[in-house]
Amino acid sequence: MRVGVVDFSDDEEQEVRYCPKCLEIGYQFKLGAKATLQGKQPQSDDDLFMQCFECWALYPKYETKVEQSIEGFITTTENPFDDGKDVLGVPKRTSPAGRKASEKRKRERNRPRHKDPEVDEALRRLGEDNVHIIYDSSR
Repeated sequence: MRVGVVDFSDDEEQEVRYCPKCLEIGYQFKLGAKATLQGKQPQSDDDLFMQCFECWALYPKYETKVEQSIEGFITTTENPFDDGKDVLGVPKRTSPAGRKASEKRKRERNRPRHKDPEVDEALRRLGEDNVHIIYDSSR
């Protein structure tokens, strides 16, 4: 399976940050540069702030989270026959691990059950040899 990502942003180094206030209510709006009023001079620290243009909330850059890129999470190959080599699966029935898992399922299936769910759980977790029932009202 191949995954492709299309990014239409002009600047490759621009980090995507989302408005925390909008994220709380379930919307994903990107933060942008701090807006300045028309006719006003930009402040010297405007580059240290980001603003949401939906709720108009203003945040310092250091308080916002940068979204992770997908680059570090996937590996790509040119050879289609390499796909699926890193996939982990269930051990075969004839392998030692498969036989061990099968025996464990058989033991669990054949384990004696108790009517009381708490006692049954204790018997399952600790074993019959370690649980001693002094009085059983169900018998």
